[in-house]
This record gives sequence, structure tokens and C-alpha cells, in this order.
Amino acid sequence: ITTPEGKHTGFARPADRIYKKIKSLIKENGITGNVKYFITGHSRGAAVGNLLAEKLMENGTDQADVYAYTFACPDVACLDDFGDYDNIFNLCNRADPVPAVPGHFGSLLDAAGRSWDKFGQTIWFTAVKDRNTLLDKVNPLTDHNRWLYLEFFDQQLDRWDFGDSIIDKTADIMFKGIGLLTKVLCPVDVIVIDADKKPIASVINGEVNYYDSAFGEVIILTDGDEKVIYIDGDREVDIRLFGTDEGYMYYEVSKYDVADDRISEIKSFDVKITDGKQMYSPVSSAETMSDVELFVVENINGRLMKTASIDTSGDETPIVPEDTGLTDIMPGDVNGDGDVLANDARLALRASAKLETLDAAQTEAADVDGDGRVLANDARQILRFSAKLQNKFVKAQAL
Repeated sequence: ITTPEGKHTGFARPADRIYKKIKSLIKENGITGNVKYFITGHSRGAAVGNLLAEKLMENGTDQADVYAYTFACPDVACLDDFGDYDNIFNLCNRADPVPAVPGHFGSLLDAAGRSWDKFGQTIWFTAVKDRNTLLDKVNPLTDHNRWLYLEFFDQQLDRWDFGDSIIDKTADIMFKGIGLLTKVLCPVDVIVIDADKKPIASVINGEVNYYDSAFGEVIILTDGDEKVIYIDGDREVDIRLFGTDEGYMYYEVSKYDVADDRISEIKSFDVKITDGKQMYSPVSSAETMSDVELFVVENINGRLMKTASIDTSGDETPIVPEDTGLTDIMPGDVNGDGDVLANDARLALRASAKLETLDAAQTEAADVDGDGRVLANDARQILRFSAKLQNKFVKAQAL
């Protein structure tokens, strides 16, 4: 989850790449003298910008030469001391859930008890989007939208004045979202699937992947075999678990109130696992956390069937096989070997050029942008995903 310096790996890596690119451009173009850096970004871009600003100063750039303004910045590091950077301004909507994470649930993985936070000054304001549609009414991430941030500052702030009468520097977080918190301790792979049984996020071989989930709706943190997954309360999901070694799995589900930083309704399972053992937890069908169940699933005649129920102590009771409606199709895994690699991109590219015929399952896995076709863009995304140049597949409407 973090670099040796305690910074969020998913944000620190792109910040490092940008830093090296900036230094390379300065050298290649013979730029000398007092260079000024203006940095901004929203959401993930805000997190990368926050770390980039800190890295510039950490490597000798004077604070007076760095101007960083981030919007909706999530926490970027888990440290004892975040220093004094009064030239980094994190402008956050207190109705937005993203600036409040990872927060406490991220600290669950830190044995030293350190806290997650951002570098610089975090300045809170309040802007709530009009709830005109059903989607807006049930989706707290509406208040995360970058246009809402821009609209707020455009309407209420003079272009030359960040007046204290508008900005509330002491406001409590207003977001009251309650989501699902899942904790898994053991050598297992985890796939989060939506109501349509499609994967939206996963941890495969220790790598965190996002397939079709907005940042903030699903957030995964890992540390070795420990995994903590936050899922926004308005998104119906189920959990699939795949044993990758011999041992015991601790699987816990609970409700997590982001604003109050409170965990409740905890239910946990201690289960013996073996390499290749598959389990399924239909969380979306549970009215409360105490109703959450865990099952052993097996492939029977091409269908994934529940074959045993697992109680909290790990005892398994055989049941009449019941269809889960699940498939083994993972986005990007065209050859079905359980991983997304360059040869999957090659298959997708050959299929896009009519040099390869894919079956229905392969076609669904190759169509990562969801437009119903296998084209060169699908192959490109799969190749970039396999090379860790992107950590989610971008849907066609978002391209």
C-alpha cells in the first residue's frame, strides 16, 4: 500500500514519473534560473499533485517556487509528521467522501498506528449539488464532481481573492456516507463484483486493479496478505475469494461510517483454505451484516455452483448445488489463465484484425471498453494494464 517512505504507492509512482519528466525537460531545454512550479489536480490528479509538490521541495526546490492547489485530494501518505508546507493548498468539499479516505480504515493496516493525511493545508468548504435526479439523490460522489468544485469557486470567489468569509477552515466533514468495509487476512485473491456479476475491482497476486468503478466507490488497500476494501454503501456488490496457498483465512465484513470514523455490525469468518479453493460471499443480498453468508463454490458442467455453506468458525456444511450466476470471465484475461498479460493483448489485437476467432467468453473478456466489439483500443488497454501503465479499464463513453 505504501512506499518505504510511507507514501501511497498508487499516487507516489506517477508523481515520481512526472518529477523525472519535469527534470528531464528542464535539462533538455537548457532552462536555468529561478524555475517556478504551478501544480494542480482533481481527485487522483490532486493526490499525485500533492506528492509531486512535496517531492520537489524534498529535493531542494524552495517553497517560494512551488504553488500547489489541489481539489478533492484523498489522503496520500501514512506518517507521523507531514511537515510544514504552507504553499500546498488542498481545497476539499466537506460533502465529498473522497477527501476523507483512506482515513481511519487505511490506518487499520499500519502496525505503528500512524495516521493518513495530506501534505500542506487542507481547507474545507461546503458545496452540495442539487438532487434533481434519482442518480444524484443516491450517489454521494455527485459532490465529488470536478465541475461542482469549479462552479463553486467560479460563482463565489473573486478571481484574485480566496476570502476567509467563503472558505471554512474548521468545518467538520459533512459527508455521512456509510459503506461496506471488508477485511481479508490470508493468501487469497479477491474480486469485487457488481449486481450484474461483472468484476469492478480486484486484488490478484497482490496487485490492485479497478475495472469499472469510480475512485471513491471502491477503494482497496493492501499490505502483504492483508487487504482492506471500502465499498460505497450505495453500490451493491458481492465478494469472490480464491485461495492461493494453504492456510487459514480471516474474512470480515462490517459497516463503516466515513464521517464519524466508526465501524459497526462486524461479522467475521475463520476458514481453512487450500490453493485453488473458491468462495463466494453474496453481500448484496444481506439486509444486515449479520446476514452475510460465505459459500464454497465449484465449477460444475461449466457453471459456478454453491456446494457448501461456511459458518463463522469455518465449519463447512454440504448443500444441494445452487447456481450462483457467476462466470470465470475476468476483463482482459482473454486466454482465461487467471491473469492479464501481454499475450492477452496479442489475442485481442489479432481478433480486432480478424486474424483470430474468439469464443463468447474470450470476446467478453477482450471487450474491456464495453462497446460490444473487440477493437485495437481494447488490445491497447489490455497491454497497458499488463505493463502496469494503467490500473483500470476505461469504458467507451469515457474515452
